[in-house]
Amino acid sequence: MSLVNVAVEVNNRIDAERKRSLYKYDPVAWIKEVAGFHVWSSQEEIARSIQDNQNVAVKAGHGTGKSLLIALLICWWVD
Repeated sequence: MSLVNVAVEVNNRIDAERKRSLYKYDPVAWIKEVAGFHVWSSQEEIARSIQDNQNVAVKAGHGTGKSLLIALLICWWVD
């Protein structure tokens, strides 16, 4: 392995670690970039609220994406 390849690999690992630390504190970025889902502004607000608060209640109608958002947030938390 050449020195250039080692430098590229190290750079890639540093970038990956930087993103992992970003995702740790930004569930919306994780949902968009890792899971590949688009979330509405209200869903972003819920995700950030869940990140910052132990208990969150959401008042919304049927079919607004609450269950999908919670599933994505569980995946973010596990990751």
